Amino acid sequence: MAASQTTAAAVPAAGKASSRRLPEYDLVRVVAMVFVVAVHSLMVVDTSVRAGVITEVAGQSLFFTANALFFLLSGRFNLRDVPEGKLGDFYLKKFRGVILPALVIFFVRALYDLRADPVSLRHVVGYFVRGSLGQYSGIEYWFIFSLAKLLLAAPFLAPAFAHLSPKRAKAFLGIGLAWFAVLFVCNNAGVDFSWDFLFSGFVFPFCLGPSIEELLSGRRARRALAVVAPLSWIATTYLVLQGWRTGAFDNSPLYMLLSFGIYIGLLSLGRRLAARGSLDGRLGSVISFVARHSFTVYLVHLMILMPIAHRIPGGCGMVSLAFYPLVIVLVVLLSLGVAVVLDTVLVKPCQALLDRIVSRFRARGDA
Repeated sequence: MAASQTTAAAVPAAGKASSRRLPEYDLVRVVAMVFVVAVHSLMVVDTSVRAGVITEVAGQSLFFTANALFFLLSGRFNLRDVPEGKLGDFYLKKFRGVILPALVIFFVRALYDLRADPVSLRHVVGYFVRGSLGQYSGIEYWFIFSLAKLLLAAPFLAPAFAHLSPKRAKAFLGIGLAWFAVLFVCNNAGVDFSWDFLFSGFVFPFCLGPSIEELLSGRRARRALAVVAPLSWIATTYLVLQGWRTGAFDNSPLYMLLSFGIYIGLLSLGRRLAARGSLDGRLGSVISFVARHSFTVYLVHLMILMPIAHRIPGGCGMVSLAFYPLVIVLVVLLSLGVAVVLDTVLVKPCQALLDRIVSRFRARGDA
């Protein structure tokens, strides 16, 4: 199974913290972050019983939408016009907000992976370098590698996708869903299908990020999504249980429709709550706080989850279904606590150091 099908991902609000956050997008970040933890926490569910199998597949069908949610968010905020003279600033902001925090946590992960045996600093650094260059692409950090190439291409993709007309957006959506449908059916029916689509996988929601809201903002579209999204979840669960698993959690039209429905639904909910003033108080502050640390939660949560999962006895049947939601809550809370500490103690100081280096470099250039 591809990495994108086995691990879920997250994307930060890259760059320096904004003085004015958009609560509806923060809500999407928080829910997607919880989905990431939830899908990986399925490892505690005992699949030796039928209820465990159904829970695992239904959970994967729902919670793996976190990947598409984060790519939609990333496309929404990164596919924008960048003046030629500002390309350097754009890439610096992405490095500061995405790559640098990831590298910091990669080093923490190297220490974590090597904790059992005493090793030299040279060995730790070598392990970190190899992981950062590619070995980490085979674990839950696959997302960082996929996101980096899209951020690198974003200024060049933006002229095509930042201002899609409604007709072109519909055509792009329709072509993509049709291609996903043919690919999904052929792959699971054992039929060779070698025709490719340039925007396959999570490139598709990334490119739709700037236009998906307008495309699906009409009342008829929202009503249709309210019906199609849950039906897509049910259909995906059923098909996977029947053995149609290849591409079910990335290259499937059902997966994409469910992801779009959740994304639009969360944005609508966030805007309704904001309009009523429900996000002006403690709830809004909590959502904003968690969203600011959601990227680091993604990067550290498996380091928290694995020791917990290993302490839960296997083969406990239906009892594991009771453990499952408790594990999700525990891992989210502990990961958030660790993320706050690491962001404060490591990530922000590294970002501040980068800011000072850049400021001095620019000051010398202006001299």
